[in-house]
Amino acid sequence: MAHAATLAAELLAAPSISDEHFYEATALLATRFDRRSELGDLRADNEAPGVLFAWFEHAASRAPDMRVWDMTCRVNDYFDPEFGLYLPHDWPWNARETLLSSSARLRSLPEWRPAFERALRGPDEHSIRAIACCGGEVVGVEPFAAVWAYLSEHVEDGFIWYLIDPYIDDRRLTSLLALARMALLRDELCMPSPQRKESLWYVWRQVLTLLQRFPGEGIDLVEAALRSRDSGLRLHAIDLLSVYWHDAELPLDTRNLIVECAALETEPVVQERFDGLLQRV
Repeated sequence: MAHAATLAAELLAAPSISDEHFYEATALLATRFDRRSELGDLRADNEAPGVLFAWFEHAASRAPDMRVWDMTCRVNDYFDPEFGLYLPHDWPWNARETLLSSSARLRSLPEWRPAFERALRGPDEHSIRAIACCGGEVVGVEPFAAVWAYLSEHVEDGFIWYLIDPYIDDRRLTSLLALARMALLRDELCMPSPQRKESLWYVWRQVLTLLQRFPGEGIDLVEAALRSRDSGLRLHAIDLLSVYWHDAELPLDTRNLIVECAALETEPVVQERFDGLLQRV
């Protein structure tokens, strides 16, 4: 994987670069902002500032491609002074300021506004992340409607459930849970094929994560997760009930289900969590 990081640096170091190579390098570089990346922590790479500076030099001519905007989102999140991320002493002293200023200049290009106006009318896989993150701010529109429209057509995409989470409040929760039931509780989806199991698992995880903020809501989904054959989903459901819903009054049927599932549990780790949950039922 180190070769991939080197390849990105080499591509961006060239005075000119084709669109194909630029977006190849962009995709590789984007992984470096995840500190769990197989390419390694960005801060551990002494060449990273130069690579990022080079990326911005090439990026201006690619606006308003949404992959460019997505990268500026990653840069802003990673180097935001309010985040307090420690940067190595051997990086240029003004690296953070320079990168954030470069991002601001790139985002200020006039091409972005009409691009986001089009994207909000018809979001696609290339624009949905940028729309959900902050793209709506460019045209002064809350992006919920666009993200919702996209999610309604891609209910098995866990990442879109992640993107819509920040926009869900009490008045939007009912509609979202109805969509979750359609995606997850249909008979033919309760025991998915291996090809779909992983994608549906991420949807389950995002729905259970969202329910952390709404104790007592979506109890049928939580119960379905407790009955899941997937031990990971059972653990997520138990943690939801034990930690995030510890003050919620559970229906009698739910309490009985917990006792029943705990008695049938065969995984030691899950059984241990059930034991803790049983103390409250």
